[in-house]
Amino acid sequence: MADLILALEIAESLRVSAFANKDTVFLINEKFTPFFGGPRQEDVHKKLKKLTGEIHLINASAVCQKEFKKEVLSGVYLVSKAVFERMIPLSPESLLRAIETVVAGKYILLNKKVFAFAQRNAS
Repeated sequence: MADLILALEIAESLRVSAFANKDTVFLINEKFTPFFGGPRQEDVHKKLKKLTGEIHLINASAVCQKEFKKEVLSGVYLVSKAVFERMIPLSPESLLRAIETVVAGKYILLNKKVFAFAQRNAS
């Protein structure tokens, strides 16, 4: 079972909820993309609340669009937030090394800025 489920979209969190238990932490981007036959946003919230007590909804898309003019950075923002708020046992240095190793060279600096922004804004 998952300790943390990080979802870039609300309905996505429900699709992977089979990996959750009562102790799973959900960190979810508040972005909701309705689709024909799909669940309503309110229904997703209700179902998730039945699974776990710890759900964090963050409008990462809006934050990244406002601060960096790129919504696509929301994944880096969420995983950085998870590290800085100790939702996962990963050191900030490890995540920073991963960014430097995995991210394409021309985007490393921007991703590091998102990482630093998440650090400054952690609870």
